Amino acid sequence: MRPSRNIILTGAGFTKDFGGYLGGEMWSAIFSQREIAQNQKLRLKLLEEMNYEAAYHDVLDSRELSPIERAAFTTAIENAYREMHEMVCGLSFRGEDVTKFVFREIFARFAGSEGERGFLFTLNQDLFIETFYRNHDVVLRNHQLSPAGLNVPSWCFGGDPIPNVLGSQDWVQLPTEDEVAELQSRFWDSNPERRFVYIKLHGSYGWRSSSGSRAMVIGGEKKERIASEPLLRWYLKIFEQALAGPACNLLVIGYGFKDAHINELIGNTIKNHQ
Repeated sequence: MRPSRNIILTGAGFTKDFGGYLGGEMWSAIFSQREIAQNQKLRLKLLEEMNYEAAYHDVLDSRELSPIERAAFTTAIENAYREMHEMVCGLSFRGEDVTKFVFREIFARFAGSEGERGFLFTLNQDLFIETFYRNHDVVLRNHQLSPAGLNVPSWCFGGDPIPNVLGSQDWVQLPTEDEVAELQSRFWDSNPERRFVYIKLHGSYGWRSSSGSRAMVIGGEKKERIASEPLLRWYLKIFEQALAGPACNLLVIGYGFKDAHINELIGNTIKNHQ
């Protein structure tokens, strides 16, 4: 299969109107957690680094902090994302009507046609799409959305009832290096049932690392952070391949162009592929 000519990329501004947090709001939500308030070192880490993703990686890599303190920061991150998830799940019926319109009239147009693989790329780590995109919707049935290389919980994309709080069974363990290599080797093979692919370039709430650690998989800013997780490294490669398709049109919604590695790929595409 070949990449669809038209692809879409969303950022935090897209889900803002549906209960999602912008970067600064997520930083505030993390900073207000009890685990941060009770530990001066963690407070200082966040005050020194206003990009919460960068602060999280600094904490995980820090030799100055104890394992208990690193675990406390992870808990604060998870609690902030849980609060956002509850906000998203609490959409009113009017809000659900808006999401149906967005999915049917905008997203479905990027599903690709025969012989094409359509892409919905996002830099967001919320579960908005998993929660409200209904694969069984009569209009979306021929545009079923699936995540590349992941076995997601049964409630995703319109399955079982949506949990406001994720249980242990709802967390997704990411594939290992070898498993990603196998997925990559057959990704472009013809598969009409998985024609429309959802790719979270910076990881997600509800994801655990392929190493088995408790750490949430959220990446951003630097290539090195993404390169450390096999799935995210592959996802960035897919984004590059999709952009390099013939006469590619990229629709961007709600992204502030603050991630250098994403900007570099888009810029190279404009320069090298018109």
